Amino acid sequence: NAVHAIQNVETALRFLRYKEIKLVNIRGEDIVDGNPKLTLGLIWTIILHFQ
Repeated sequence: NAVHAIQNVETALRFLRYKEIKLVNIRGEDIVDGNPKLTLGLIWTIILHFQ
């Protein structure tokens, strides 16, 4: 179900914000819809933060 998937992604994004990872212009819908630019940007941001 897309609604549950979006809620799950939003929960993950809230966690990342709590960890003070700067997320710009990204929403759960973007990830669930498969936006490659935003998805790869998010992954790269996570990699850089936790390396």
